[in-house]
Amino acid sequence: MTSLGARSLICTEKDIFNFPPDWSPAVPLYIPRVHAVLSDEGTFFSDLSGRLRPRVVVSSNGHGEDAIGSLLAEKLQERYPLFEVSGFPLVGRGQEYRSRGIRVLSPPSETPSGGVVKYRLRDLIRDIRSGLFRHIGAQAEAWSGLRGRLRTVLCVGDVYLFLHTLWGQGTMPVLMATAKSVRLHGHWGLEKRLLKMRCRRVFTRDPETARELADRGADAVYRGNPIMDLAGDTIDRASEGGGKRVLLLPGSRERAYEDLALLLDAALLMAEEEELRFAMVVAPTLDPGRLLEKAPSWERAPGDVIRTRDGSLQVGLFFGDLSEAALGAEVLIGLGGTANQICAGLGVPVVSIDEKGKRVQKKLLGGAESLVPADAASLAGEALAILRDPGRRESMSSAGRQRMGTGGAVEAVIEYASQTLGWRKRQEVCRVFGAHVEKYLERSGREPEVHGGDRS
Repeated sequence: MTSLGARSLICTEKDIFNFPPDWSPAVPLYIPRVHAVLSDEGTFFSDLSGRLRPRVVVSSNGHGEDAIGSLLAEKLQERYPLFEVSGFPLVGRGQEYRSRGIRVLSPPSETPSGGVVKYRLRDLIRDIRSGLFRHIGAQAEAWSGLRGRLRTVLCVGDVYLFLHTLWGQGTMPVLMATAKSVRLHGHWGLEKRLLKMRCRRVFTRDPETARELADRGADAVYRGNPIMDLAGDTIDRASEGGGKRVLLLPGSRERAYEDLALLLDAALLMAEEEELRFAMVVAPTLDPGRLLEKAPSWERAPGDVIRTRDGSLQVGLFFGDLSEAALGAEVLIGLGGTANQICAGLGVPVVSIDEKGKRVQKKLLGGAESLVPADAASLAGEALAILRDPGRRESMSSAGRQRMGTGGAVEAVIEYASQTLGWRKRQEVCRVFGAHVEKYLERSGREPEVHGGDRS
């Protein structure tokens, strides 16, 4: 140093620790101390607190899946109040999420099929003509805006949703696999490989499917059927009044407005033979004002009731939780998907129509469901046969409970996120840091700022 004519040395504060402990410079050593000066400390700490707040998204692709996903999101928000929990449904407008106060991040995607295109080619063609690819592009753009800003995404649905999320976020999601089961045909070989390599954990709907995936190396477990989590704490509100109670379920998609007329015709035929009470469950996705557009011989009555124009029969409308209505029913004439399965799991025998989608559902429900031709006389006759045969009714009830199992998957996912994904610790970090920021702002006389937007 002196041979080069140096009269002093300058070294950064961090690099002085790289010198040997016993080293002594031959010339003066200057160490500049650099420190940051915040022009607005309150805004800085408040903004940092907001950025530390984790953003969690629950994604789903179907009406039944939305119901499960919104329940999961609601429970996550309760467990982690400092998190920002949002929903990303691929189908519809996210009514299930909004009804629980969960913010929806995905653009609306309404198609004629309601998202179910795997049973009939013409449904796929109709969806494409109505803008299916445009919807997919808008969803991809929405994911792109969130990329790198979310914690692990929780998916409720099928492998398509898993891949949609994986591609959109680039990080490995958690999947609640509600759609596939070995009781149908199980997952394809490629699906098993993808779940093994790119999914953090798969929560299956039955133990057999968990074993199949685990045997192929995927992190798959069964912790209860997520569909049965929708049953919740049921209340029997149907114990009053005379006559046996029949539940009618038109479903939750666009075709429900046409199916409703078929169900009402079946109810009229049944009422001619026995004294019965009828209740119809109206899904939150349906417009009550359109219910009777295909049933001109019926009209709305005061209260939640519809009746024939001649007053010969009335049907109560039920807008609450399906499980509350199901526990009071002795038979269901149901044209839904997830809703049919919930009723079967609660021990209600199911009568439905013989079509491709329902034949798939029959493989899941086994003896709990009876399929008949799609006409009112067949539906009415089969429902009456079950009502008149206590032994058969009990057998179908037991089959449904056995096939569907119990709930518990939603809580298991939350516990997995808490312990394995570290969300509980992150909540504590946010809590402690937020408390320090609040104290600082109080001392400085500033009001805390709100981050994360509203949850409309």
